[in-house]
Amino acid sequence: VGERPFVTQIFPLGGQAGESTVASIAGWNLPAETLELDTQPGGDAIRRATVGREQGLLSEVRYAVDALPESTETEPNDASGDAQEINFPMIVNGRIGQPGDVDVFRFEGQAGQDTVAEVYARRLDSPLDSVLRLVDSTGAVVALNDDHKDLEMGLITHQADSYLRVELPEDGAYWVCLSDAQRHGGDAYAYRLRIRPAQPDFALRVTPSSVNVPAGRSAKVTVHVVRKDGFEGHVDVAVKDAPAGFALSDTRIPSGEDSVEATINAPRGAQRQVVRVELEGRAEIGGVTVTRPVVPAEDQMQAFLWRFIVPQQELLVAVTGSRPVPTVWRPLAPGMELAGAAPIRIPLGGTAQVQVDAPQTLPDRRQSELQMIRFRLSNRPRGVTLQGATVGPGGVTLTLKADANLALAGDSANAIVEASAEPTGEPRVSLGVLPAIPFEVVRP
Repeated sequence: VGERPFVTQIFPLGGQAGESTVASIAGWNLPAETLELDTQPGGDAIRRATVGREQGLLSEVRYAVDALPESTETEPNDASGDAQEINFPMIVNGRIGQPGDVDVFRFEGQAGQDTVAEVYARRLDSPLDSVLRLVDSTGAVVALNDDHKDLEMGLITHQADSYLRVELPEDGAYWVCLSDAQRHGGDAYAYRLRIRPAQPDFALRVTPSSVNVPAGRSAKVTVHVVRKDGFEGHVDVAVKDAPAGFALSDTRIPSGEDSVEATINAPRGAQRQVVRVELEGRAEIGGVTVTRPVVPAEDQMQAFLWRFIVPQQELLVAVTGSRPVPTVWRPLAPGMELAGAAPIRIPLGGTAQVQVDAPQTLPDRRQSELQMIRFRLSNRPRGVTLQGATVGPGGVTLTLKADANLALAGDSANAIVEASAEPTGEPRVSLGVLPAIPFEVVRP
């Protein structure tokens, strides 16, 4: 509580990259009524500026920087007859200036043109709860959207910004109509309206942002993809930068899927330490290889229902020492490995086997201890189950089954298998997970 600066509104909500932009601001205890925005090319798309640094008390505002040309909304533009003419593509900075206001923009489109109209308002702290309508020359509504969830935006609890993507049915004029869903309005109800061609792309997250893993073993992570403007291709994920020996299991997010579970593997003999690991993903978009960083994040829940993938600063892997576990852990200590690196092909309705190789010269006592290890799937790939684990002289054979009623031919993912020590009369002790087993369900 105090006489600190507090910004309640800003306009415009951003600027074009490389172009000088000065925004007007309003609020309480502000040292000035304007704020110069950093629009240097090459930075983040959404940036932060501070007000009141000279007073030692800061108020932070968010704004966007884009490469597209920009214009400013002008009134009157409340109906199709008064619509503001804009070029395509374009960003319009505007306001829903009063309750019940509707802003209408007209542009020329071509048949088959893959077009996106998108509002940035709530993501930039505007109170606007936008609604978008795309109308053709006959007055028919071609597309409509109220709320669109942006999975890159972390902890925003009301995803109130609108997004439309549509293939235009014919050549001619189109009208974009923007209003507030609750019929509110005022100077604070600012927006940035993007009208542009669709640009398929993706962003990546990995959860959790920190894992513990014993030397020579593995820890489970989940890699998430945020698909943009209709991108549906597969994404291959690998380690970009990490100390020698640290690796990510073969990881591909299949076409149409939003996540895949994988394992981070620590080298044998690694000392107790905490290391920073960077991952990256690659995909083919329009014949071009596109590379994107994998941002560490935490999967958080709000009110026992809504989940948010919240970005963090680093992906940290802590190599832990040995723990006081039953001696059945010891057969895995030299590093049981999966035989073969190619995806396991599981026939639909049938089974396939994968060999977990143990050292070939295990003492008899170790062989009996190996019998006490139990294996179970730690994740739930669609329709795929672990049917059994058979201990042999050289290791363990795992049998995976693809249920004919639940799995689909073409499904591909990773099976994450957990090993646990379950000696008779003693508590179950998890021994961690094996390196991820990539598989593909195929027709028999």
